Amino acid sequence: MAVATLVITILAGFQAQDIEYTRELMKKKKVTVGDLSFVFYSLLGEEKTAKEAAEAAEAVVEKGWMPKKWAEDLDENASLGEVSYMICKVLDIKGGFMMRTFGMTKRYCYRECVYQRLVGPNGPHSRVSGRDLLGVYTTLENILEERAEEAGEIEREMLEIPQQEPDPEEDPSKEDDSAEEESPEKEKPAQKEPPQEKKESPEESKKKDPQGRKGDP
Repeated sequence: MAVATLVITILAGFQAQDIEYTRELMKKKKVTVGDLSFVFYSLLGEEKTAKEAAEAAEAVVEKGWMPKKWAEDLDENASLGEVSYMICKVLDIKGGFMMRTFGMTKRYCYRECVYQRLVGPNGPHSRVSGRDLLGVYTTLENILEERAEEAGEIEREMLEIPQQEPDPEEDPSKEDDSAEEESPEKEKPAQKEPPQEKKESPEESKKKDPQGRKGDP
C-alpha cells in the first residue's frame, strides 16, 4: 500500500516527464548521473519536457544545482554524496562549521543531509536506487511547496496590515493666536516703580554736619 501511494505521488509530480521513464526508474538498483539530471530537472518547473539526459543536465547545470564536470559522463553511476550535494543546492543549505569552512563537498553535504534526515546513513560513496532517488524528489517537492506557502502567507499578512493614517496637522498660526488670546498680559512689559529717596535720620545728619550748620542770617 505504501509503495502504491509513493508511485501515485511521484507520477503526479512528474507531469513534465515521461511516465514510462518513471516506472523504469523505480526498478533501477543503481541510478546514473543522467537520472539525477532528469529528476532534478523536474523540480525546475519547466513546461518544456527534456527528451534527452544531456538537455536536462544542461538546464540543471545552468541553474547551479550540478557541477558542469558531472555532465561530461551522464552514464556514470551516481553516489549518495552527489545526491546530497544537489539536495543542498536545491534547498540552499549552508551547513555547519566544517561545510562553511571547507566548502560544499560531497562528503560534508552528505553529513548535513543525514543530520537533517533528508537521506539515509548509507555512506557518501554508496549507490542510489531509483526508488530512493524518487523518494528524495518527493521530499524536496514537499519542502519547496511548504516554503512557497509560508512565503505566500507572509506576503498576505503584510498586505492585510492596516496602514495607520497620519495625525492631521494643526495650523501653527491658530495655535499662536489662541496663545495670544489666552495670555494677553504676557506681551505687556512690566512697569518699573520710580526709585524712592532715602530719608536720613537726625543722627545720620549730625554725623555728616557735626557743627550743626544753620541757615544764612
